[in-house]
Amino acid sequence: MTSAPEREPAAAGPDGADGLTVGRAAALVGVSVKTLHHWDAIGLVCPSERTWAGYRVYSGDDVARIHRVLVYRELGFPLAEIGRILDDPRFAAHYDAMEPGLAGWLRDTIWANAEAHGVDPESATWR
Repeated sequence: MTSAPEREPAAAGPDGADGLTVGRAAALVGVSVKTLHHWDAIGLVCPSERTWAGYRVYSGDDVARIHRVLVYRELGFPLAEIGRILDDPRFAAHYDAMEPGLAGWLRDTIWANAEAHGVDPESATWR
């Protein structure tokens, strides 16, 4: 009996088999492909991988970051400030500095958005 061939990594296939293509990620989170391309260009949300053909492939962690960007954008933060907040290694400590009610609301909102789209917030990396 022969065994099944091993799957190639997501970056090797044209469809992002182990991740989401930019179109699928955009549809999942409710933004346009153009928005994700812009966020990639400015370094706000960069996909973890690319296919052999150069297509963007978004992981669960990437989608979780998109959700965090959307929450901060909804709160009125400009994209440049959102990038600074999310890239700050002390990001988790920002919750401690907030009013406890706001910190809890923000954490709950981020987690609810992630869970609603099939991302496990426990396993997502805070970047």
